[in-house]
Amino acid sequence: MDRIPIPRTLTRGFGEGFTYAFEFAITIGLFLGLGWVIDGWLGTEPVFMIVFSVLGLVGQSLRLYYTYEAKMKALDDERHGARTP
Repeated sequence: MDRIPIPRTLTRGFGEGFTYAFEFAITIGLFLGLGWVIDGWLGTEPVFMIVFSVLGLVGQSLRLYYTYEAKMKALDDERHGARTP
């Protein structure tokens, strides 16, 4: 039985998606852990955990947004460059 070929762009997209998801989760987890350590050291309850988790979430969201915008601009420039003779 013959195998159905999978385009490289599809597999590259899955790889990038898993990479972004992993980075997103790990970064927020690290910020959460750092907040937990600081809260334990200073004796404050979940103040730093919440603040650092929100900072990690906002930072990763902005990073994903600007990465997406840059990729779309590059693809758009490439597409418009191909049209001009």
